[in-house]
Amino acid sequence: MKIDYKDSLVRLIIAVPLNILLLECFIEQNREELAFLGGAFATVTLVLIAKVFWRGARWQIGLATLLAAVPARVLFQTLKLWLRGY
Repeated sequence: MKIDYKDSLVRLIIAVPLNILLLECFIEQNREELAFLGGAFATVTLVLIAKVFWRGARWQIGLATLLAAVPARVLFQTLKLWLRGY
C-alpha cells in the first residue's frame, strides 16, 4: 500500500468515532459550553479529514465527503449560537 493510502485510511478511521461523538453529544445543543466544545471537536475532525480530499483514493474521498457533513453542521450551529450572543 502507498503511504498516502494508509495515511488517508487512518485519518478516516479516526474521524468515524469523532463523528459518532458529534452526533450523540453535540447536535442540537442549546447549552453554550457544549456547543463550543462541539465546535472544537468539529474543527479537529474537519482538519483531520481535509488531507484525504487531495491525497486519498476515490472511495476515500467519497467517504470523507460523507464524514464532513456532520462536523460542518455542528460548526454552523456553533456559529449561529455565537452570532445570537450566546
